[in-house]
Amino acid sequence: MARHSKLQKQVLALYRQFLRAGQDKPGFIPRIRDEFRVNACIKKTDVMHIEYLYRRGQRQLEQLRDVALLRWLSSQTDDDRMILAAVTGVQVGRELLNRFTGQEKVDAYKRECILSISEFLRKNPRASQADINTEVEKRVLVFAAQVKALETAPIL
Repeated sequence: MARHSKLQKQVLALYRQFLRAGQDKPGFIPRIRDEFRVNACIKKTDVMHIEYLYRRGQRQLEQLRDVALLRWLSSQTDDDRMILAAVTGVQVGRELLNRFTGQEKVDAYKRECILSISEFLRKNPRASQADINTEVEKRVLVFAAQVKALETAPIL
């Protein structure tokens, strides 16, 4: 069995969350599956596009969850209360995990590091290997310092 990258695992988790959130909504499951199948043909190396679609999917999932909240507020049946409790529990758990691990900030710092290196390469297409190595080392050191600062930062 092939090992999945972190981004692949995140996309699979998002897919499962969509399937759970769409279970009680008629017509949502086929639509969710179709949307993921259409985007499954994107090359694994097109990380920026995949991350964009992942963030867009997260926003759409939040909207789907917000619909569950509005439904509960308007009807307040036992089923709706159970759905809201599950959704709220997942949201609180995810937020706590992000706060404890700082993973969102680490990912943002990593993207910033990669983008700054690619920007350097774009602006300096004829840079020597030594110049590229120096720039990469400088950017990685900045990234490492940012991550290290997260370790000492307060959790909340």
